[in-house]
Amino acid sequence: MSSIPWKAIITSKPVYAIIVANFARSWTFYLLLQNQLTYMKEALGMKINDSGFLAALPHAVMGIVVLGGGQLADYLRSHKILSTTAVRKIFNCGGFGGEAFFMLIVAYASSEKTAVIALILAVGCSGFAISGFNVNHLDIAPRYAAILMGFSNGIGTLAGLTCPFVTEKFTARGAHGWEKVFLLASLIHFTGVTFYAIFASGELQDWAEPKEDEEQWATDTFVRKQCVFFSYTNVGGYGATDTQQIRVEPLPSIDQLHNGRYAASEGISTRGAAYQNNPSYSSGFGNAPTAIGNDNYQGY
Repeated sequence: MSSIPWKAIITSKPVYAIIVANFARSWTFYLLLQNQLTYMKEALGMKINDSGFLAALPHAVMGIVVLGGGQLADYLRSHKILSTTAVRKIFNCGGFGGEAFFMLIVAYASSEKTAVIALILAVGCSGFAISGFNVNHLDIAPRYAAILMGFSNGIGTLAGLTCPFVTEKFTARGAHGWEKVFLLASLIHFTGVTFYAIFASGELQDWAEPKEDEEQWATDTFVRKQCVFFSYTNVGGYGATDTQQIRVEPLPSIDQLHNGRYAASEGISTRGAAYQNNPSYSSGFGNAPTAIGNDNYQGY
């Protein structure tokens, strides 16, 4: 936990660009999740039994847009047509801008058909934003993407807590209050467009790169894992009982162990090599069964 650059994270403008975008998207998501059928009934005069399919249609369209938008975004990046920053901003701001525009139409729509079509297009446009802010965590800080995702989603969830109270207040005096509900949603999205366009980035941030001491620690750890240590007890010889620690590097393969093709002297220290001709000594590579059954062998 101490190695996580908390100060850099909470003061990073690209991080806040993601948070603002997440809040804006979450506002409309929770608005429709909680109130879409109520809106269709109160403002449009539709029967709930007849509006189930229409209520699901905007999100079905969004699912298709998410798939197509993701493929297009990856194509633009992989073929170096646009930079990562440009792709994220275009898709996020384009998606949010389209959603905000169609939310305005929903707010002032006077017919059922116009309102439903505008609602479908609004939610559909939001699918492009998934290729913007929603994957932007991996661009700016892949090492801390989980932390950033939790941070931004936590703030975004506040929209789900606030939206029902605001909606209830606006619509308490009649169906005309839905106009204010969708105007506010449009305004929030325009705010998200502006903030993200100015402060978002698709480049790896300096604070997200590993420090030199962390890189060295990782390298040392990897090297240690490639080595194995054995302890052997030499009984007799020159009259002394001695325990030697021998470093063997790299590890042999299974075939080498079974077929006895691994030279005992490979990778063994100079002093350890002196024990090669001792009957009590076995590397465990040239004669694996002898090493395993030898009482003088201690493996670690």
